[in-house]
Amino acid sequence: MDAKLQKFQGTVAKSSVPLLRLMDELLHNKLDGTTPNVNKLLADAGDVLRMLSSAFCDMSHKRKELIKPDLHYSFQSLCSPQNKVTDLLFGDDLSAKVKNIADAQQM
Repeated sequence: MDAKLQKFQGTVAKSSVPLLRLMDELLHNKLDGTTPNVNKLLADAGDVLRMLSSAFCDMSHKRKELIKPDLHYSFQSLCSPQNKVTDLLFGDDLSAKVKNIADAQQM
């Protein structure tokens, strides 16, 4: 578990590098009165977003992994990394997934 948390922490830490570059560029532009290089700023902002998105996904998968042992065995498949994470941990269609599992159990 610690290795996964270290990976998450490392991803978040790495995302600070392009964020600091972005802030540095904007500060220099403000002090020098120069026009910012919009393409460079957008590239750095995109890097930050990609790294934080990766960290979010990693943390969501870890949360599901930690929840899995507490679920009834029939529903543990909901914790699979293949189940897409949205803004909701188990995805937008959790009730449909639960119903499908329950229906399959009754057969």
